[in-house]
Amino acid sequence: MKTNKEQEYALAITDAILGIFRDEEDGCQLHHYDLNEIDATKFFTGMIMACGLIFNKITGDYKTPLEFTYLANQLIVQYMMEDAEDEMP
Repeated sequence: MKTNKEQEYALAITDAILGIFRDEEDGCQLHHYDLNEIDATKFFTGMIMACGLIFNKITGDYKTPLEFTYLANQLIVQYMMEDAEDEMP
């Protein structure tokens, strides 16, 4: 599978999100959470809500968290279909 911009964004976003679980020696990190103590349901709900807020800020549009998840599903299906087309002989 080829590396593309979506994958680059995914890796950068993954690193940023995992950063809230890293121990920082300088103590400057405002939000640090113990990965072993999070409630996964609340964490992933919050992450989806955050993605919706970022979408709204970037686009100037307003989507509720539910509307955003619908849009996100459409985008990932589109991405996967394009990826499958690229792999066809």
